[in-house]
Amino acid sequence: MAVFRDIEIEFAGVSYLVTPTMRLLRRIENDVSIPRLAWGVSNGQPQTSHLAFVLALLLQTADNGRGVTEETVYAEINQMNGETLIAIWNAVLEAVSPQPKKKDAAKPPSTSG
Repeated sequence: MAVFRDIEIEFAGVSYLVTPTMRLLRRIENDVSIPRLAWGVSNGQPQTSHLAFVLALLLQTADNGRGVTEETVYAEINQMNGETLIAIWNAVLEAVSPQPKKKDAAKPPSTSG
């Protein structure tokens, strides 16, 4: 079972199918604190260079993402309105968040005690 789910991110008029992995998440977290970045975005103080770094790494995992650079992502982010930036960030968070576990309907709940 995959921990992460594939997600489609629309960026600069191009659709990217992103496949997150633990290796990618570790690479991101070596440079950027995702919770701190999330706090900044939700409080109107996004660190756009950090967001560009994270988004560029994600987009580069897509089959059509080989030409994506941090610089082009940074330039595009700085031209976005707040709503678009938040929508992109929400897609990033969804991509790097583990899938919720599915409940097994055939298995009765445990009643240990």
